[in-house]
Amino acid sequence: MFSFLKRRISATELADADVEGIQRNVATGYTNRVYPKDCELPIELVKQEWLYFDVFVEDLCVFASFAKRDTRTKNAILDRFWMRIREWLTTIQVPALPERRCIDMTEWKLMPPGGIICIPAETSETAYDRVRRRGATYGAAIRTPHPLGENYGVAKVFTSLCGGVMNAIDLLAVSTYFHERKVGFAKLVKSYRVTAPCP
Repeated sequence: MFSFLKRRISATELADADVEGIQRNVATGYTNRVYPKDCELPIELVKQEWLYFDVFVEDLCVFASFAKRDTRTKNAILDRFWMRIREWLTTIQVPALPERRCIDMTEWKLMPPGGIICIPAETSETAYDRVRRRGATYGAAIRTPHPLGENYGVAKVFTSLCGGVMNAIDLLAVSTYFHERKVGFAKLVKSYRVTAPCP
């Protein structure tokens, strides 16, 4: 489709829509998501992990969609997105988290003795500080390719952070969500002409 025939959306509108979508998911309690089996964390803290994961996914989708073709638009979207996320999440204090042990039932031959992944305890902090650290953790999974692909590696990180038993069904559900979100965002962006403010 010719770009002049596409509906226009500003970088600000796109960033605001991304943040508001995440806020709606939080308000509805992430009812449409998978919760890893036998988690060490209570369900409310697993919902917080979904929040951090969603922020990471939106940031990654914007970066992947605009990094090579339109840096100015990418920067405009991400600047607005992170401004809104910072305003929202710096007002929320999240509790300390205990050390989590995740049993990997999928690759027990490749794991350290016992097939257990340890996630260190975390102190209480703002949700914004935690989401920034989670972004770095997920980013490391993206930069360290897993033999079964990026989606699988990121799903393993999510399940580990929840302290769940890592089984094929949960990993498939999380990796499918991650893949579908990336594809869906790319299709959405192609259907609009995204405009950035002039420098």
